[in-house]
Amino acid sequence: MKTAVSLVAIGQTLLWGGLYYIFPALLLDWEQSYGWSRPEMTFALALAVIVSALFAPIAGAQIDRGRGVLLLTGSALLGSLLLPLLPFAENLTTFYLIWAAIGVAMAGCLYEPCFAFMVYYHGEQAKRSITLVTLAAGFASTICFPAANYLSDLIGVDQTVRVIAAVLVFIAVPALGIGSHLMKNGSTLCCTAEPTTLSKSTVIILKRPLFWFLAFGFSFMALNHGALLNHFLPLVRDRGLSAELSILAVSMIGPMQVAGRMVWMAFDKKLKLLQVTLACFLSLTLASIALWGSANWPVLIAAFVLLQGSAYGVVSIIKPLVAREVMGPGQLGKVTGLMAVPYLLCFALSPYAASLLWEEGGYDLVILASTTCCLLSMGCLITVIRKHRTETVSADPDKKPA
Repeated sequence: MKTAVSLVAIGQTLLWGGLYYIFPALLLDWEQSYGWSRPEMTFALALAVIVSALFAPIAGAQIDRGRGVLLLTGSALLGSLLLPLLPFAENLTTFYLIWAAIGVAMAGCLYEPCFAFMVYYHGEQAKRSITLVTLAAGFASTICFPAANYLSDLIGVDQTVRVIAAVLVFIAVPALGIGSHLMKNGSTLCCTAEPTTLSKSTVIILKRPLFWFLAFGFSFMALNHGALLNHFLPLVRDRGLSAELSILAVSMIGPMQVAGRMVWMAFDKKLKLLQVTLACFLSLTLASIALWGSANWPVLIAAFVLLQGSAYGVVSIIKPLVAREVMGPGQLGKVTGLMAVPYLLCFALSPYAASLLWEEGGYDLVILASTTCCLLSMGCLITVIRKHRTETVSADPDKKPA
């Protein structure tokens, strides 16, 4: 089992770096190379994640049907083979089409399907395995940002993309494929798809108010994180940080995610899942407030990196676990896939929306909107906690609610 988790961790780390973080890492280089505006550029990543959101329920259904290994491996390979096509994009339309296709690959191989796959076969026992995977994958941005910038300066942006694609094909894809295969063979099937039709099971899930509050609670948080992460380099430079310190700051978000996950792993048995989630949402709110104050006190950027990184690092682990606790283990792949639709749509639109806000009122307006999203997330989650407590007591009056 340790070997399987280690291989999946390697695959996820490299895939996140190569299929997602490569975009913000090379954003400024692509702006100079292509000559397109920042809103036009960031819409490419938005399009990729939108496509990923649309394909997420399909990916979740494949996991429920026992095809998770094929889904993860095939999607990783698809994304790896699409990446080298980017240097051939001679116009914005082609650039968009390539990123849209990469979005299909994202839907089947990044955190959402991977964690759903792990929970499918291990139930609550997947908590530790997911944490270990994210401890490694939390360094994806730490590796990608400096490596991509160094290679871009050394061999150019086009060759950098090709090198990263080769790393994915020859290391990430085999690691994820072998690791997921070992994980499936070494486990007992924990969740089985209920004998309902695809449309019927979807309607049952969507009729539950808890699903919507839970989905939008995480989705508003995705708006916050996506906007601030993808605009972090130009945002902190706008606040007076040098290029070198900006790279250092963004590279530390990954280690802070790892630090948060290590604290979670040490205390997860003593803490209630929904209360931990609420604490993470509060931390993300405070992070946005710190970023607002960094205009006058640049040292607060360090506070932002600490609070944002550590809290979001935990959120990415507990999302499928919270879904299982609140919604139940049945049709878990479908539940997480449906939850991923608004979540990924918000994550997708956040860089583009932030670009538009930046054009209207600068990065102060972006930070204000991001803080508002945090407050909305907390409101949704508090509602989930209250409704879940009520449902738990109604189902079993002698049982203490979580």
